Amino acid sequence: MFMQQFDIHWGLNNNHEVMSNPYLHTMYFLFLIKGPLVNDLVNNQVTDLRNKVICTVNLIAQTEDVLWNDVRDTFIAAYMDSAKAQTAFTKLQHLKMHKGDLDTYIATFKHLARDAGYDTNTASTVNMFTQNLKTGLLSTIMHRECLPITFMEWIAAVTPHGLSAPPCTYILTPCVPLDHSYWTMIALLDLRVI
Repeated sequence: MFMQQFDIHWGLNNNHEVMSNPYLHTMYFLFLIKGPLVNDLVNNQVTDLRNKVICTVNLIAQTEDVLWNDVRDTFIAAYMDSAKAQTAFTKLQHLKMHKGDLDTYIATFKHLARDAGYDTNTASTVNMFTQNLKTGLLSTIMHRECLPITFMEWIAAVTPHGLSAPPCTYILTPCVPLDHSYWTMIALLDLRVI
C-alpha cells in the first residue's frame, strides 16, 4: 500500500526536482518511512545511499537510477514479501472447498501455500489441505484400505480417478481403529511401501 501511494505521489510530481533526481527521490522515500520497526532499515539505507554518492571509490552519480532501484528492492524484499506471505497465510486459514469444486480448491491451496512459504511435502501442510476438504470426500478417503501420506498422494486420492482406483500398495501395521484422527493414525502406524 505504501509503495502504491508513493508511486502515485511520484506520478503527480514527476517534473519536480526531488522526484526527477534518483538520489533526492530515494532520500525523500526514506524520509517518509517512519516507525520503530523500520528505523534500522532506514538508517542503513540512508548511510549506504550517502556513501554511494560521496565515496571516492566506485562513485555513483546522483542521477543514476541504480540508487533508487537498490533501495526499492531492499524495501520490497524486507516488507512486501512478508506482507504477501502473511496475506497468503490468512487466506489459507480460511480456505474451504466449495460446492465440490475440487480443482479450484487444489489450485488455490497450492498457490497460497507457495506464497505463504509452506512446503507441500510437510505433514502440517498436508494436514491443512485435508482439514478443509468436503466431509464426505474426506470420509471416503479415510475409510480406504490405505491412507495417502504425501500432498501428491492426497491429490491423487481425492480426484475422481483416485476415488475409484484399486487399493493402494501400502501396508498399514499395526491395525489402528478408524475412530482415531488421521494424524494420530499416522503417528501410530509403521508405513512401508511394497
